[in-house]
Amino acid sequence: MKGNIKMLPDVVANQIAAGEVVVRPASAVKELMENSIDALATKIEVIIQDSGKTKIQVIDNGSGMSEMDARMCLERHATSKISTNEDLQKLFSLGFRGEALPSIASVSQLELKTRQEGEEMGLRLEVHGSEVIKQEYCQAEIGTSITISNLFYNTPARRKFLKSDTVEFKHILDVFQNLALAYPDIHLTLYHNDRLYHQLYPGNLKQRIVQIFGNPYEHRLIHVKEDTDYLKITGFVGKPENAKKSRGEQYLYINNRYIKNFRLTLAVYQAYEKLIDDNSYPFFCLFLQMDPEKMDVNVHPTKQEIKLEDENFVFNIMQSAVKHALMQYSVPTIDFDQDPTFIRQPKPDSLTERPSASSSSSGGWDADDLRPHKKWTTESWDDFYDNVKKSGEELEKKEQSEFAPPMNFIHGQAEDVFVPIQIKNSYIISSIKSGIVIIDQKNAHQRILYERFLEQNEKQNLHGQSILFPEVLHLSPSEALAMEKIRPIISGYGFVIEPFGKNAYVLQAMPDILLLDTREKLGIIHQVLDEFQEERKLGPTLHETIAALLAKNMSIKRNRKLSSEEIKELVHQLFACKEPSVSPSGKKCFVTFKSEDLEKLFTQ
Repeated sequence: MKGNIKMLPDVVANQIAAGEVVVRPASAVKELMENSIDALATKIEVIIQDSGKTKIQVIDNGSGMSEMDARMCLERHATSKISTNEDLQKLFSLGFRGEALPSIASVSQLELKTRQEGEEMGLRLEVHGSEVIKQEYCQAEIGTSITISNLFYNTPARRKFLKSDTVEFKHILDVFQNLALAYPDIHLTLYHNDRLYHQLYPGNLKQRIVQIFGNPYEHRLIHVKEDTDYLKITGFVGKPENAKKSRGEQYLYINNRYIKNFRLTLAVYQAYEKLIDDNSYPFFCLFLQMDPEKMDVNVHPTKQEIKLEDENFVFNIMQSAVKHALMQYSVPTIDFDQDPTFIRQPKPDSLTERPSASSSSSGGWDADDLRPHKKWTTESWDDFYDNVKKSGEELEKKEQSEFAPPMNFIHGQAEDVFVPIQIKNSYIISSIKSGIVIIDQKNAHQRILYERFLEQNEKQNLHGQSILFPEVLHLSPSEALAMEKIRPIISGYGFVIEPFGKNAYVLQAMPDILLLDTREKLGIIHQVLDEFQEERKLGPTLHETIAALLAKNMSIKRNRKLSSEEIKELVHQLFACKEPSVSPSGKKCFVTFKSEDLEKLFTQ
């Protein structure tokens, strides 16, 4: 009897498997690097061309392969990592499925060179779409070198859906850094289009973090260590004041395997509760060591998802460990030989507009507000209380003088009496012909700055103000990639930023319309880079996206008290905008209440 079900050819089966294992060039880099690590390599070199679309080469000095192993590694479900079901329950190696190499070979043109120690000659295999084209002996170094050319050449649909070179290389960088942090004792090198991106020398975890993310991280890390019978936790978390607006620097490992687990990540976030702002994310690089029988990594081909036997227990231990480390960091060290001083309070968010002549006397938008506040010593308390008492008496007199005259309800003057006022240091109430309007000062200022940036960029007349002492920005490789993309655009806004060595740039000039000190502007640049890397769609064009990011990070924030002149100017500038109703991100800038609606509230 003739049936409809047939066995798929090996080539088709491998391509189906490749759809799960090899999603993009970064997937191939991950699988090849993991194989090198499992082969006990102490030095791994990764060479990329055109973000992996043209060439991916991984060279290691590991144990190498025999002639039979070299042929067998291209067969499906052929592996040296496990042999029985019991081995599957006690996994320590990164790879174990035996799917990676055959899947990669089925959708690329692959060359494999390998030699074991003690062998005089190496072996070279050339494979096109799972078919071995050539096999020969050759000269080769001890270890293995695998070169992948023209990835997805025989699956054009998959190749068509690859993202831009910048996005694809960003994924490769992420994979490289994930493994580099897990194995700081391995010498790792990364090249892209003949440019050296990483040269990581063997060391401890803290040294590896500093090598990847830059020297400033030397003083941003808090050590975490917790040892229980169930699991051990080691690693580092970032200081609360260095939290960023993006999630790009969170690394979690179980038995040296990089994983993604929402619950365990949430445990870290909750440990930082009330220590960092909302929508801010701390740096962490944490390693959990536990019995492999208490978890299952055989959940997904990418092996980044795991199931834990008791996830709630691990959650509690992890949260407790991070909290304990943060508490130890926050305990102050008191010097009893000196008079204690108050810790400087955080600076209020500064406005990003240059003050007008009329507002300079009122204290708003004053450059002095951007300087560190004065520290009060114990000898200053008498003067402090005298000033408070004096200020209270003056305020009482002022209130009496302001409210003593009776209110005048002469027709036609009511609207003139109603000047804009600020409530809760976040919202502005003003009168309009039809009633009243309530303005969100944060969203409104974002709209004002956004349109100003776009307008100035079109006119090309936004000049930068040179910095007396240029500042150097030390960036991670992923931040450097983002900087190269946005640098031509922000130069039109008055930022002059030039390359200054490997992954470093020098800030030479800044927009002259911004009243911020250099450090604040450096922080804004880092925030823009962080959010830009999140691939958030804030505008249909790159210019509008960058303008929106700059406006968001430079705008005044809620809980910022404004002077009367600043309030009037903000209201005036908002309603002079082309689209005053919404912020660049689509949030409301104001709401209105008609007079008749207000009357109904008091007549019902």
